[in-house]
Amino acid sequence: MGREKALTVIKRATYLDTGFHLTNAQILSCLLALKPSDNQGRLLQIATGEGKSTIISVLAVFYVLHGKTVDIITSSPVLAERDAKENEKLYNLFDISVSHNSSENVDERRSAYEKQIVYGDVSSFQRDYLLDHFYGKRILGDRYENGRKNILVDEVDSMLLDKGNCVLYLSHQPPNLDSLESVYVFIWQMIVMNAVNGKCVPVSEMKTIVLDNIFSILDKKELNKLTKDRKIIEEIWNELIENNNIDDSGKILSSETIKFQNE
Repeated sequence: MGREKALTVIKRATYLDTGFHLTNAQILSCLLALKPSDNQGRLLQIATGEGKSTIISVLAVFYVLHGKTVDIITSSPVLAERDAKENEKLYNLFDISVSHNSSENVDERRSAYEKQIVYGDVSSFQRDYLLDHFYGKRILGDRYENGRKNILVDEVDSMLLDKGNCVLYLSHQPPNLDSLESVYVFIWQMIVMNAVNGKCVPVSEMKTIVLDNIFSILDKKELNKLTKDRKIIEEIWNELIENNNIDDSGKILSSETIKFQNE
């Protein structure tokens, strides 16, 4: 189907869906966007109120009718979900499937990428690309493997300027993280109590206190209670390490009674 003939059919379908005819500005924009070229993209400046979303949906239908999948990048997940639902009736007239990737459920997003048209903001596409390629989640399926795809960006200034410096971080819940809750509470209590008392505890000392509450730790200074002879203290300390009763930091590894040989 030729470009003009396809646009005529889509124009009629748009009227059946909305009750409004495409404006001259919208038709001209679509013709410019679909102008034959050497596979170069098109950048269109559409004035506010001239119906960018309608132009996007018309172009999406055109590309799908020509055997391509379409990703539509919006400025936010809310708009992606809204536009996918609002244009669903138009797409159904051409038996075109549509969805969005704004869901937090991985299975729902995996299903969305099986549709011919997918709406989403740039961060959502980034997230799923990283999860698919680096975490092996197989969210995208074979959507980008056949080469027959198009990307339509609604409000490109938002993506390249407003969000141009945004960095996406993938966060996840490490297993058994809740088991460390008591440790965090203990550290926070130490910080607050020392702040109230006007004390500043060095990080190294705080680390020792925390570890001492998690593990039993022997401080070499405690051996002074047995003897003041530094040589004997070193001998006792080294023998504790050799017998695997403590490690180099003093953490107690075994509670077995230690027998020292008298020379």
